[in-house]
Amino acid sequence: MGDKFMNRFRLSILAMASVMLAYNVYDNNRITVKEQVVYIDNLPQEFDGFRILQVSDLHGKRFGKDQSYLVSKVNGINYDMIAFTGDMEIYSNNDLTAFVELLKGINNKKCMFYVNGNDDVAYSSIAGNEADSGEVLQQNGCMFLTKPHPIKRADKTLWITNYFKKSAIDKYKSKRGIFMGSQDEYVAYREYLTELEEAFHKIKENGDIKVLITHIPFTRNDFDVMDKEDVLDFSLVLAGHYHGGQIRIPFYGALFIPGSRDEERILFPKQNEVSGLAEYNGIQQYISTGLGASIIPFRLFDTPEINLIILKTK
Repeated sequence: MGDKFMNRFRLSILAMASVMLAYNVYDNNRITVKEQVVYIDNLPQEFDGFRILQVSDLHGKRFGKDQSYLVSKVNGINYDMIAFTGDMEIYSNNDLTAFVELLKGINNKKCMFYVNGNDDVAYSSIAGNEADSGEVLQQNGCMFLTKPHPIKRADKTLWITNYFKKSAIDKYKSKRGIFMGSQDEYVAYREYLTELEEAFHKIKENGDIKVLITHIPFTRNDFDVMDKEDVLDFSLVLAGHYHGGQIRIPFYGALFIPGSRDEERILFPKQNEVSGLAEYNGIQQYISTGLGASIIPFRLFDTPEINLIILKTK
């Protein structure tokens, strides 16, 4: 009796493990489209219903030959712009091939904005210049958010911007030759920071709505200190990086998320701060769980997703 019970128990465990494995292979290779309406104070009527498709954290993963499945998902969505929120490359070697396959298949390339992820793969975050690997992204329609970019409708403007802080601009401008290999690089770097400073003053608190595209989300503490720092007055942040935890436990959620540096891990995070929409001090932030995986080459109970953000007048 005991041996029969143990044999049945082992077979049950094996069957459950096989079902879980089969499900996660299936789950890792499908894509959901999550819609989120975001209500923004003083959003001009011209941008009421503006649709932003967010694609994040591909990490070099392929969904079908030449990204055919992912391409079909993207091309089946009506959107006004795309925000690529970083880490589109393979984590280990910064290979962008799978991302380029996606770009080549996209039909609506009118407004495609890209920000770097954990590494400066496509452009330099402190000098603004394009990296060698970034050229192919621009050839396929990507615009790098090295400075604020306006989208105009009638006489109204919606600004799409990366994160710029006046104190950081001043800090780097004062450090002669930082990270620069030559005098020419240093001069170009100073010119870029001057352009950033001018753009910063031009649009700060000018009444226009600003959407910030970044890779690493802001934490609650980040938002708490923003009113003490000279930052742009943005209304919405779109971010990735967390992968929804990547390893999720049913009925609980993420066990950990990465911090602002690769080696950081935040254990047992607040689940409402791992993904989706949250508001801190009047600023809304939407975090995508993204598409791919890093370090561990799979996601567990964490369906890949792309996100459709719909702006509405509050």
